[in-house]
Amino acid sequence: MPSHAEMLASTHLHALCDVSPDRRPGSPGNDQAAGYVATEMRAAGWSVSEPEFDVLDWTGSPGHVRVGRQQWPVVPSPYSRGAEVTRRLVVARTRSDLDADLRGQVVLLLDDLASEQLTPLGYPFHDNPDHAVMLGRLVDAKPRVVLAGTGTAPQTAGALDPFPLIEDGAFPIATGNLRVDDARSLAEHAGGEVRVDMSAHRWPSRARNVVARKGPATPRVLVLAHLDSKPGTPGAVDNAAGVVVLLLLARALSDGRPEGVGVELLAVNGEDCYHPAGELAYLREHGEHLEQITLVVNVDGAGYRSAGTAYSLYEVPDELAAVVRGCLAGADRISEGPAWFQSDHMVFAQRGVPAVAFTSDDLPTVLAEVAHSPHDVPAQVDVTLLVELSDALEGLIAALP
Repeated sequence: MPSHAEMLASTHLHALCDVSPDRRPGSPGNDQAAGYVATEMRAAGWSVSEPEFDVLDWTGSPGHVRVGRQQWPVVPSPYSRGAEVTRRLVVARTRSDLDADLRGQVVLLLDDLASEQLTPLGYPFHDNPDHAVMLGRLVDAKPRVVLAGTGTAPQTAGALDPFPLIEDGAFPIATGNLRVDDARSLAEHAGGEVRVDMSAHRWPSRARNVVARKGPATPRVLVLAHLDSKPGTPGAVDNAAGVVVLLLLARALSDGRPEGVGVELLAVNGEDCYHPAGELAYLREHGEHLEQITLVVNVDGAGYRSAGTAYSLYEVPDELAAVVRGCLAGADRISEGPAWFQSDHMVFAQRGVPAVAFTSDDLPTVLAEVAHSPHDVPAQVDVTLLVELSDALEGLIAALP
């Protein structure tokens, strides 16, 4: 028989995953999910704010590339423009191939040019100069459409196949992705005309963080989980499960808080988006006073049904690290694991704020088979893991010096 906490966790999980169309920033589903979180936090007696910011919303659907009677499926990159054009096909496998006349054409990127997801132009938390050069050359060359033959890239794109080579609302050219075998078959028609049809649209919108507070601003512990999901996925493990932990913790601390330390719960919006607007909004408000934060706790990708929970430490002084490890040592299914750098804890660790991150202890499987895909549904989540993690965090917060 499930406990009351497990039933509550399941209710929260389904409420967050059942919004329509998904929880991408700026969408109606994202707004509904943020409203749900804010309502639950207020009901638990927390002081709640909902700072808003500008985002870009987007919708798209798979299309086709055609040559005569042959056609291959193409998936528009998230935040790309759409395309309905017939143009000459140019195939590029190396950087030197980008020196060809690409203006107004359809360029197909293969092999080394399509081997890893490209960092968005102007991304604030990570700069890849090599990617920036390649994107800049494509922008200057002015092709009509950029297609890419891609496979999987679990560390950056989760379980998507083909993964989106370019996922960037600031990129001005329509972009789409084909599976590698399809792209190689299409490449045999280089120099001929191809027809590209893929529907995609983007428009300005608004999104918000949900920030709940108890106690003093300094010192305080910040517990966060990203609220948003990739377009087209329910985002149960990634990361409705993390937000459920926030909601469970809010209830657990509803009758009080540990003496001497404030608690801030942050459902942040934009971690899974090309533009981390929610993180930037938080830093604009609090970036000059991050020394007030004793510890950042990030929950992302936890609760996967076939795994336990792993934690890792970043910029944590030895004395505080001993407190964290001591509090977590008694938890049956929580253990220390390897560092990982693709989530919100790094926003703070890079600025010298001590951070601990919680995720599934089988993160490679989550990334390769579940994350960012339509398969990331509530059935992938073991809610008992979320209850156990909430209980462990309650104990950790109480033990903080």
